Amino acid sequence: MRRRLLLALVASKPRRCARGVAALGAAFRRGVAPGLRGVSLSVNRLGDAGAEAFADALETGGAPPRLEAALLAFNGIGDEGALA
Repeated sequence: MRRRLLLALVASKPRRCARGVAALGAAFRRGVAPGLRGVSLSVNRLGDAGAEAFADALETGGAPPRLEAALLAFNGIGDEGALA
């Protein structure tokens, strides 16, 4: 039996917050979606706190090994979040 892998995750417009992004990062750290190549969290009002939470999750081993792209457009991310 072939194993199926999730290659892309689109979670746009559900109004995720920094806490939700941190939970997503925790799931990634547990090895969920190891084949994920792209994630879109656009249009979620993440702000700087959400961008920082996402960056922290990726930096602390939360990035799926094959992740190539993360889209965070239209989230109200300012300079602080962009630097994260």
